[in-house]
Amino acid sequence: MTGTATGALFRRVLAWLDHQQWELDVDESSDAGSGRALLSPSDGAAPWPVLVFVHEQDAQVCFYSLYPDEVGQPRRAKVADLLTHVNDGLVIGAAEMSMGYGDLRIRTSVEFGSAELPDAALHELLGRLLGANLELAATTFPAIDDLVAEG
Repeated sequence: MTGTATGALFRRVLAWLDHQQWELDVDESSDAGSGRALLSPSDGAAPWPVLVFVHEQDAQVCFYSLYPDEVGQPRRAKVADLLTHVNDGLVIGAAEMSMGYGDLRIRTSVEFGSAELPDAALHELLGRLLGANLELAATTFPAIDDLVAEG
């Protein structure tokens, strides 16, 4: 784990990720109000970038799996249609795309508010949140690949 973080929740999230053997590249510009890090599995390269964002004030944790390529303008409408179907019925998270830039990502997040979670409960929740994120990306990104390849 590289870098430092001053926020208590961010430190707890980074400690859990480190324990789960994720390599962490912490954004050094993070401050007590927020923090972010790029995650990589310790056993090799990730098939896509994964980020974690923590906003201390609202006690929010958000994981993003980033589609590795920009979706070209001619394919964005079809991809947006697919994402609408992907999002239908999702309880945790969303597949989202910037129509202006073609940036596509899978987001899973939770807001704790003023709730104080013991480490065991936080770790369980983080595991479910990150797992749901990676699973949704693993099923959605190949479908995006197919649509982009049609272009």
